[in-house]
Amino acid sequence: MSGKAQFGVLICTTGIGMSIAANKVPGARAALVSDEQSARLARQHNNANILCLAGKTLRRTKRGT
Repeated sequence: MSGKAQFGVLICTTGIGMSIAANKVPGARAALVSDEQSARLARQHNNANILCLAGKTLRRTKRGT
C-alpha cells in the first residue's frame, strides 16, 4: 500500500476545524457539508475529495424499509 487515499471523511464537533486543517494538505479539497445536496454539489462543482461532517449537528435517519 502507498499510504495514500483518493477520498476521505472527517467528522468533528463542528467540522470547521477539520475542513480548515485538511485544506492545508496539498491536493486535499475538503468541504463541510450539511446535507446530501451540498455534498453532491461540492463534489461536482468544486471537485471536493474530502467530506467533512459536523458531529454535533448530524441527525440519524432511517433509510429504506
